[in-house]
Amino acid sequence: MLRVLLISVFVLISSAASAVPLEPQVPPQERTVYEDMAKKNPGAAKEYLATREYLSVCRQVIANPKRAIDLAPQPDSYRPDYVTSTEQKIVDQAISLNIAAMLGRRH
Repeated sequence: MLRVLLISVFVLISSAASAVPLEPQVPPQERTVYEDMAKKNPGAAKEYLATREYLSVCRQVIANPKRAIDLAPQPDSYRPDYVTSTEQKIVDQAISLNIAAMLGRRH
C-alpha cells in the first residue's frame, strides 16, 4: 500500500514539474549587451534578446528532453547572427526533439 502511494506521489510531482512552462533565463552579461544595443538600435536589441531567450529555452529542452513537446516555435525575430555555430546546433537539436515529440504524440 505504501509503495503504491509513493509511486502515485512521484507521478503527481513529475506531472506537475513538466507542466511548468519553459522560461527564458538570459544571463546578466547578455542582458547588459541587450541594454547597450537598445540605446543604439532598439530593433536589433529586440532581435538579440529574442534570439538569446530562445537559445535559453532550447538549452532547457536539451537538458530535459521530456520538455521538448513544450518548445514554442522559433520566434520571427530570431536571428542566427546572435548565436555561435555551437549554439545553433543546440537550437537545431532542440527543434528536432520537439518535432520527434510532436510526431510521437500523434501516434
